[in-house]
Amino acid sequence: MKKILSALITSLMFLSLIGCNAVTSNEITLSIGTHSSVDFTTTDTLPQRTDFAVYTYEEYSFDNNIYFTKVNKGTLMNCIKSFENRVNALKSEEPTDDIAMRYDFDKSIISDDDYMYIKDASDDYKNICLYYFDNSCSSLFYFNIQT
Repeated sequence: MKKILSALITSLMFLSLIGCNAVTSNEITLSIGTHSSVDFTTTDTLPQRTDFAVYTYEEYSFDNNIYFTKVNKGTLMNCIKSFENRVNALKSEEPTDDIAMRYDFDKSIISDDDYMYIKDASDDYKNICLYYFDNSCSSLFYFNIQT
């Protein structure tokens, strides 16, 4: 019984340490300020989960931000292209899906003055977790595909 209890306590301590190092979406979105609104859309169709959100900010700052960097257009466009491929697949497979019907990101707003943070991206961009902030409309766009 003592061995089982000891193993259980050790496991819980280990899991709590792992959790402390994980960055949450909330930490990332709040790192630039408090958003005034959010429009979040998700699809959880096997085998993939797809999320798209737009956070709007009235005040924001990237001073001393540990997550965001200036936009790398090549990497950003690769991530968005992969995301849009998923949206297009949803449009053919599930035309009434929320994301298929509501996704409307305009790539023409991307500029060198904007910021991005990639929390996760596989080499082939099949799995991505991307945050892109557009200065012109004070909005943070969240793109997520997980298989």
